[in-house]
Amino acid sequence: MTTDAMKKILLIDDDRDFLAATKLILEKGGYQVVTAEDGKSGVSMVASETPDLAIVDMMMETWGEGFNVISKIRELEQGAVLPLIILS
Repeated sequence: MTTDAMKKILLIDDDRDFLAATKLILEKGGYQVVTAEDGKSGVSMVASETPDLAIVDMMMETWGEGFNVISKIRELEQGAVLPLIILS
């Protein structure tokens, strides 16, 4: 987790428009935002970016991808206690 006053949020979604709009809103709220356009890169970013929160879309390319992303995040040391918000 970050030690800075600005909390970092990771958005994982395959909808570029949603990512752009949500990133803008969250940044205006004072958050640092990083985005991933697919589950695989999102899981990698949990390790490399150490976000304070991840927001994960459940309905990406394949029906079960969101659930798989959550499982893979939880397998990571950084992801074991990472707060998650699930979108559907």
